[in-house]
Amino acid sequence: MTRAGIALLLLASGCTAASRPFVPPPSVSTDRMQPLPADCTLDRPEDGVLLDDGSLIVADRHHGLRMLEADGSHRPWGELTAAGYDADRGAISNGVSLTPDRRHVVLTDVIGGSIWLVPLDTGKSALLHQHPYGVNAARMDSLGGVWFTQSTAVTFEGGHDRLLAPFSDATLTDGVLWHLAPGASQPTVVLDGLHLANGLALDEANGRIHVAEMIPNRVWHGDVDLEAGTADTWTASITPKHPDNLELDGVGGLWVTCPGDRTVGVIDLATGQWHTVLDVPASSACGLPTGMVLDAQGQLHAVTGLGEALVRVNR
Repeated sequence: MTRAGIALLLLASGCTAASRPFVPPPSVSTDRMQPLPADCTLDRPEDGVLLDDGSLIVADRHHGLRMLEADGSHRPWGELTAAGYDADRGAISNGVSLTPDRRHVVLTDVIGGSIWLVPLDTGKSALLHQHPYGVNAARMDSLGGVWFTQSTAVTFEGGHDRLLAPFSDATLTDGVLWHLAPGASQPTVVLDGLHLANGLALDEANGRIHVAEMIPNRVWHGDVDLEAGTADTWTASITPKHPDNLELDGVGGLWVTCPGDRTVGVIDLATGQWHTVLDVPASSACGLPTGMVLDAQGQLHAVTGLGEALVRVNR
């Protein structure tokens, strides 16, 4: 489905309300933020996930993924080079997510278009899908289908400059939300015509999917059919500048990081109201903020970004 003919409505007109009133999270002051690891030795941890034992798996430009322990120690993880990840060619690991059973990590390459599946018990990556263009974010559903965003038609040849081209060219509306059915070799278009598609969140319990469109500063919300691999009844909410990664908190909120304003906040999915939670200082070790990691209670654990560390939030 294209965006042609889709009305840009207020979120309140189309989103499923939570079963209980949404309570906005409290704001976070800078004195509660600290770099993780303290020595700031990561390499572009754009996204990450929190495991049950308190460790994190984060994107790493050189190795693909790193395991980051709670004490700040870290090591390459996932054996991505053996699975085809090639930083020397220009690959950039980007989207990191957990499968619904929390047994695998899904990783994307925003330049080369690879999607990998990594079992937590073995840490050995396998190529899940090779897309012709870079893949920003990917989520696997409980049926084994994969939903993923193509920011723009970037390849190794165009590299990072081509990835950023939509910021200066309003005609590059070649962002796409795709669905790859279980066992399929080719994906199908779910939503296209996006001006730099970015983060993605899948809410199976409420039958909803959420997609960030970075340049127009909005997040799209649609009714999703997992078996058909389709979504429709699209509405959108306006956000601060350049929405990037998305995460659902399970209590009626959609977390959004907006690097253009260096802001992390939450959309109340029942009303569409935006709540700012923290403003990331320009001096932060996370560099330009791009995402967030939530804990099992849906509370903010850390902020990810393009710098040399995460920003952990102390409670």
